[in-house]
Amino acid sequence: MIVTTIVEHDLTGLEKVITALEKLTTERFIEGIRCRRRNMYDVEQQMEQVKKYQCRVNQEGRALTKFSVDFIRLFATDNNKCFETAKKLFGKLSSTLAGLKKEFKWSTPRDHSQLPEGVEPPSVFEKSAFCAKEFTPDMLGLESYPSAVGDLYNAIETLFVSATANLALCVQMIEHEAEVREDVVLLRQIFESSCEELRQTIGYVTQYTSDNQELPRSEMEERQKTAKSFDEFLKNEYHRHDKKAMVLFLVNKTLREARRGGLTDLEAFFWGKNPEKGLQVRRVVENFDSIPDIEGQAGKYSSKVIVEFLKWCGVPESQEKKLYKEYFCPKIIASGRLKPLGWSTIWTERKKLEDSGSTNSRLAIRFGNKIIDILPEEETAA
Repeated sequence: MIVTTIVEHDLTGLEKVITALEKLTTERFIEGIRCRRRNMYDVEQQMEQVKKYQCRVNQEGRALTKFSVDFIRLFATDNNKCFETAKKLFGKLSSTLAGLKKEFKWSTPRDHSQLPEGVEPPSVFEKSAFCAKEFTPDMLGLESYPSAVGDLYNAIETLFVSATANLALCVQMIEHEAEVREDVVLLRQIFESSCEELRQTIGYVTQYTSDNQELPRSEMEERQKTAKSFDEFLKNEYHRHDKKAMVLFLVNKTLREARRGGLTDLEAFFWGKNPEKGLQVRRVVENFDSIPDIEGQAGKYSSKVIVEFLKWCGVPESQEKKLYKEYFCPKIIASGRLKPLGWSTIWTERKKLEDSGSTNSRLAIRFGNKIIDILPEEETAA
């Protein structure tokens, strides 16, 4: 009879392995050595294997801990479109489980009996001496064996404790995920914060195209349309999509709203949540040459005024380079009388102003005072 090492990739599978790990005792460990008639060579060889398994368990444990920090707070995580949560977590524990299977198999008694037709073979996590229901305790105990045997037991015990912690963390994440799915208020917070994070990523930027008027198909968008309510949509779609799918959802949503507000697709990237600001920036750029003190040296724009303009635009500093190079420069080259500066000059001026104590809000106010003739006063402060 050959035992099976298959573990169901669900919550019951995780709990089954944890239960088996928790049954380890010195008596069961000795039984595992006796039932397979292990000698000192076997023990020493197995000790080396356990050391390897321990390293892998430690590595996966650290990676899993890092993953767990963001897992609940993100609405979409990588590969969720392909795998259920339990299967995803099992994938992150592949080396841990592989090592445990070999350890339990190492201590499983040989059984040459044939199973009746249709009967499933027992699991190694049930048949191994490490967790067997029935065994014969050794009268003399572990102390009667050479020290190498005791060292192996201690190493296996440490391995099982580490593995149990990893598996328990997986169980905790699955249970926590189920709780969050029923908390609509928390789901809304997670959804909004995830959207805001993704808006700042490079992947979100590259989805924008200024020429394509037909938006790509978004599965998340379609699911939202068919959901009875937005809350139902959040419950059903939490952790059911990967980040790429959510980025596409955000792109389509932002572009639709921005187009209704009169923005171009590129303007939507910067001011999709504030279309009024986008229209103001467009008007200012179109009339940039009428702004006082914009001329710097050698027939180029003033780097100081450009920095003030970027701060007034209200985009994150990480997006200022894109705003300058992809939005401001093409427009100003086509219609302006002065030459635009290179980005390194702008960056140097920005750094100098920051070092001198000029805050973003102060720089934005300065620029607002310069464009009163272009925008009404109440709009320049927007």
